[in-house]
Order: sequence, then C-alpha cells, then structure tokens
Amino acid sequence: MAEPLLDLSTLAPTRPSIRIDGIDYEMAVMGDFGAVELFRIRTLGNEALAVQKVKDKDYTEQHAIDFSTNLSSQVQMLLTGLPDEVLAKLTDQMKGRILEVFFETTGQDTAEIVGAKRARTRRQTGEKSSPDSLDSTAATQKDGST
Repeated sequence: MAEPLLDLSTLAPTRPSIRIDGIDYEMAVMGDFGAVELFRIRTLGNEALAVQKVKDKDYTEQHAIDFSTNLSSQVQMLLTGLPDEVLAKLTDQMKGRILEVFFETTGQDTAEIVGAKRARTRRQTGEKSSPDSLDSTAATQKDGST
C-alpha cells in the first residue's frame, strides 16, 4: 500500500511548558493560532521592534510603557492559562525571555529578537554598537547621535 499523501491529526499536540514559581504553564504552538491570531502576533512583534528602534534621545516614558504592555499582550497569547496575577509579577526581562523561548521552540527566526535585545542592553548599559552589529539600530550612539 502506498504512503498517504497527507496525514492529519486532530489530537492535541504535545506542548512545551514554562515554569513560573514552580507551576508549569503550557506554551501555545503555531498550530493553535488561526490567521487572525497570527496577524495579531506579527503586529505586536512589529510594534515592539519599532519601539526598540527609537533613538535614545527620542525615547520617552510612554515608549517604555507601550513596550511593557506589548510584551504582556504577547505573553498572554503564548502561555495558555497564565493568570493575570502571575503575569503582573513577571518583569519585562522575564517576558522577553518567554518570547525568545517561544520563537526558538517554534523554529521562527530570532535575529530580530536578538537585535532588539542588544538594543535594549545598549540602552541600559550605555554601550555603543559596532557598525557590523546585527542590530538594526547599530549606528545609534549613547547620546542618540547616528
């Protein structure tokens, strides 16, 4: 008998989990999302990257608030059953790490995430980037000049 051309399963996939304070929370897999959810994830990701690209001299408290809210929205979509009170205790760095793990686990390209992480680290430490950096904001200096 020939091999089937398509083998579909409606059984729930095995999901990876993230442990927070000793409790495991299942992480969504790409197959959990329909077109609308995938569009929303992409939109949130693009919005987060746009905030990361803001030059230091133009970066405001509102940018930080928007970025933090964005991270929370993404984590809520990715960790099924995560209670609001647990989400509220997570730092932005923890939320960012959850996003990185999700994209690494799903095989998505993480180059932009890594670039955003480098930009954030530079902003926090005052480090100047090198011209050959993978970061899309590589030309930005600590003082915001390009």
